[in-house]
Amino acid sequence: MKKVLGIDAKLDEIEFPGKTDPMVLIELAGMHGVDESQTRPRMKTLVESMVAYVEQHISEEALHPLPGVVRLLRTLRSQHAELGLVTGSFEPIAYTKVAKAGISSYFQSGIGGFGSDSEDRAEMIRIAMSRAREKIKTRFSAIYVGDTPRDVRAGHSAKLRVIAVATGGFSSKELKECGADLVVANLSNQDEFVGFLGP
Repeated sequence: MKKVLGIDAKLDEIEFPGKTDPMVLIELAGMHGVDESQTRPRMKTLVESMVAYVEQHISEEALHPLPGVVRLLRTLRSQHAELGLVTGSFEPIAYTKVAKAGISSYFQSGIGGFGSDSEDRAEMIRIAMSRAREKIKTRFSAIYVGDTPRDVRAGHSAKLRVIAVATGGFSSKELKECGADLVVANLSNQDEFVGFLGP
């Protein structure tokens, strides 16, 4: 942000669970006196700068799947589930991160929604669903998986059932209270998760 907006902002200045990258950039800039009307016209340049930074420094990051994630992804793939990535990160950054974590091969190319598509998480999910319909062509049901109350609200707004995983800083109690259809403490025990998906 210093290069583009001339401010020395750091991500740890704000709480951003469930927020999209555009929301984070606008909020951070605002905290440093840069109005949204000044940030938005520079968003494309900010994205390019962020992508270049992440690609340059990703090797320094220790990104590993949480316990049970790889096993669950393998199970879902064996059941011919189509997995799409929906995240508030800008698309190139999202795929760079999952590649670093070693799980990019589990996610279907062309199915997903990202912070680069919309600032609104529910709209990101709707975009992902639209892409899925175009790619899959046949009738299907979908479930959204997230780990914050924002995820739960967005999934329901997009008319999907939501599985909430209590590994993102929010307790199982908090996720249940905001209306998640299923709450799991983590993904180590996949039986409940897979059972919820149905046949």
